This record gives sequence, C-alpha cells and structure tokens, in this order.
Amino acid sequence: MTSLVEFDGFYDAARARQVALGQASGTNDILTEINAIQIGVDTEAASGTLVLTVTASTVMTNSTEHFDSWNDPFNFDTPADTLRRSAMQQVINYFSRLGYHIKRVRVGVTSFFEWSVVW
Repeated sequence: MTSLVEFDGFYDAARARQVALGQASGTNDILTEINAIQIGVDTEAASGTLVLTVTASTVMTNSTEHFDSWNDPFNFDTPADTLRRSAMQQVINYFSRLGYHIKRVRVGVTSFFEWSVVW
C-alpha cells in the first residue's frame, strides 16, 4: 500500500530534490493544484470577492480521469483511480484546515469538475 503525504504547506528541500530527480511526481500534482488555487484565492480576495471558481485550468479540473474517479468510484476503482481520489481529498483537506469551504462541482453535463472555494 502506498503511503499518503499530507501537505501542511510547501515541501522541504529533500522533497524538492526528489521531484527534481523525477521521483514523487504524483505528489507534485497535489502541490501544483494547491498552488493554483492559492493564487486564485489571493487574486479574488484582493479584488473583494469571497468566492473562487477554478474551471479547466489545473491538472485536476482539466482531467476527465479525475472527474471519473470522483464522480463514479464504483466503476472507476483501479489503483490509479484510488490515487486520484486521494489526491483530490488532500487538496480539500489542505484548504479545509485553513478554514476554506472547498468542494467539487460538476460542470454542466460534461466530464469535468470545477473547484468552488468560499471564504
């Protein structure tokens, strides 16, 4: 069983070396997603907005694989799907610990989701 990494912030130097060497790239997607959402929150909060919607602009929101893993866990139950669900949950946990309300919302009748973040 693969151990899961919880992110409390930016990774340390040892993790940066692993990423640079092509190791731990799966967890790098989580950090990339967190960083994209953080930038969006910062931009929207600075403009006086209390909500951010992230659609089709990140690794996870631009992936039908992530959507399928989340939307239909019964039929999408491979180890890769389990890792995708875990990665999305880590993003949710990160922002929830900071006091944000974050959820996935299906985009119309497409096979994509968007992040809805409220503060």
